[in-house]
Amino acid sequence: MGNIITKSRMVRAWYMDNSTEDQRLEHHQTPQKFLSLDDLAESTGVLHWKLDADSYLEDPQFEKIKRERGYSYQDLIEVSPSTLPNYEEKIKNFFAEHLHTDEEIRFVLAGSGYFDVRDLEENWIRVEVTQGDMIVLPAGIYHRFTLDTNNYIKALRLFVGEPVWTPYNRPADEMECRQEYLQKNTICNLASTPNGPGKGRGKEENTPDNVGLWSPLPLLRPHRPNYQGLLSNPIKILLSLCTPSWQLLWSMVISPHAAYPLHTPTPSRATTSPEYSPLRPFPPPSIPPTIQLISRIFLPPIHQLLFQLGSSKSPS
Repeated sequence: MGNIITKSRMVRAWYMDNSTEDQRLEHHQTPQKFLSLDDLAESTGVLHWKLDADSYLEDPQFEKIKRERGYSYQDLIEVSPSTLPNYEEKIKNFFAEHLHTDEEIRFVLAGSGYFDVRDLEENWIRVEVTQGDMIVLPAGIYHRFTLDTNNYIKALRLFVGEPVWTPYNRPADEMECRQEYLQKNTICNLASTPNGPGKGRGKEENTPDNVGLWSPLPLLRPHRPNYQGLLSNPIKILLSLCTPSWQLLWSMVISPHAAYPLHTPTPSRATTSPEYSPLRPFPPPSIPPTIQLISRIFLPPIHQLLFQLGSSKSPS
């Protein structure tokens, strides 16, 4: 079978239907529901670049991506009935829902196929990849792969360090990489989709009570919070970080006093509603367990001192 050359085009992503028909078909919902690349990144953490597949070895952008993301290993894979040994078994394994403990990176040199990824509401999102598409699936995301009706893809596989291709079929919810993915992606959704995790745009967008934090995922959302409002009350901040019940104290003491712009909406999110305001209380952050442990062991004396200072500064 000769190589099937698929014309390069911008990547497409859409929500899938629940049909069990041939997995190689597009499987659109009715009506069709597409996602932009920004929506895809914000809702799943999946990253994408469009590169020149014919001259990638001399492409400075390709080398820059590899260098910045630490991709030190690469090899080629061809998937088709005539090029992949044990094709039927392997294509079945590819399409089983699974996750990896590391990123899955593919750069399509020829052909085409589909990566299906789960969003936080358990919906399948189908991502079409064709020649020139470089896609990164974050560690811990549930996903699967299938060819389309062309039955051919040739891709470069990249990895950080020595490659580990081990798939962990669902359920794998207790794995550390899955928990980290859920934590990061939930915060990312709070930042980028004000309706909350998994909510799409266009539904009460930019409602005041739903403006969230910032994204910890690299290369997705560059927004950072403005701490100006919090700096006026440093004693309460330190109190909140020094107590084992920091989250409760944060919500009870600090949050009502910490209204400030969490991020600046982009023009696409601008609203003319007079009720809209980006000023909202700062929600409790996710403090790493190590920091919590240190605070519980070493900071009780500081907690007591700060409590006394805070009491002495309170109005009589």
